[in-house]
Amino acid sequence: MTSHTITERSGPEIIGTPLAGLSYVFLSFCSFTDGSLEKDELKAAGQEIAKYTKAWEWSDEDANQAINDAFTMLDGCETYEQEKDLFIAILNVLKQQEWWNQGNCEFLVEGLTRMMNADNEQSEGELFWLNHIKEGWKVS
Repeated sequence: MTSHTITERSGPEIIGTPLAGLSYVFLSFCSFTDGSLEKDELKAAGQEIAKYTKAWEWSDEDANQAINDAFTMLDGCETYEQEKDLFIAILNVLKQQEWWNQGNCEFLVEGLTRMMNADNEQSEGELFWLNHIKEGWKVS
C-alpha cells in the first residue's frame, strides 16, 4: 500500500484516509450537483474508486473501509449545502498535501467528468462544479 495520509486541519469533519475522501468526492459530486445519486452514477463512482485503489496499491479491505467512511460522511450531511461544503473541504485538503500533484488534479477531473456522463445527462450543477474545479486547479 502506498503511504498517503491527510494532515490535520480544522473545519468540516473529514474521516478516514485520502481514499475515503476521494470516495466521498465521487459520491457527493452527483448527489449535491443534480439532487440525486442514481444507480449508474453509483456504479461509476465504484469504478473510479477502484482506479485509485489499484494505482495507490491499497487492499480491497482498505478500499471497502474507505467506501464505508465515505458513506458515513455522506450520511452525516443533512443538507446539500453540507455535502457541498465537505466536498470543497476535501478537495482543498487534498490539494495541500505534499504528495498531491498536477497529475492527481487532472486524473480527478477526468474521473468527475466520467461521473457526470454516467447517467447520460449533464446537469447545470455538475457542469458548474466541474468547470470551477478545472479553473481552480488549472486543468484543461
